[in-house]
Amino acid sequence: MGKVIHSVESSTWGAGDNELSHIVEEAYRTLQSRFDRHHVPVTCYGQFFDALYSSLKANHSVDKLSQELNSVLGSLESDCEWSVGDGVARQVMEKGNQEVQTVPVSGVLEAIASDKDVVFVDTREDQEYQASRIPGALNIKLREVNEQTAERLSNADMVVSYCLKDFRGYEVARKLLRNGVEHSTVMKPHGFVGWQKLGLPIHAGDESEQQAIDRLSQCARSGNKCMEMASQQ
Repeated sequence: MGKVIHSVESSTWGAGDNELSHIVEEAYRTLQSRFDRHHVPVTCYGQFFDALYSSLKANHSVDKLSQELNSVLGSLESDCEWSVGDGVARQVMEKGNQEVQTVPVSGVLEAIASDKDVVFVDTREDQEYQASRIPGALNIKLREVNEQTAERLSNADMVVSYCLKDFRGYEVARKLLRNGVEHSTVMKPHGFVGWQKLGLPIHAGDESEQQAIDRLSQCARSGNKCMEMASQQ
């Protein structure tokens, strides 16, 4: 199960990807979408991962595992019963709703095209960041977020945190919000993988940072292919 969880965090989308990892990721995101992801009751996670472990242990086919996960998502009980109006899970969801917004990539590009101060925060480790990133992105890990780092971003119109698929990205966005960054967001499609899948500009190789930033700016202002690709999400 550890290999599956690692693959969910680190794999990219493509023909050669692990189908099992994609199924588990989609089911996991479905679970989190029922609540603010920071307020999913522990029992929900427990029942989800119990079902995953049991299915893997039984060496179920991919289709059978998918059916098992969908079944558990549809029939979670106790704290995870969101269909009951006064259930614990629904109370938590209503009381604890977080303010981190998910913004469509097209909305991020529109903000750039409108000369808004959009700051990307790459939450990955140094080696990942140096290899390739969204043009102009700052590299700030979760452990580095504090009042001082947040202050650098407090005047931005939009701060978009990301990792590969935004598991780390969301946590950084949330921590920035708690440290006073009001317009702290994540993107959809999720993370650097989603950005690359749309064919949007990245900074890699010998190109200067400014050249990459200029390409992104031109793309956002082009009003054609760049925005069309983003709108297909």
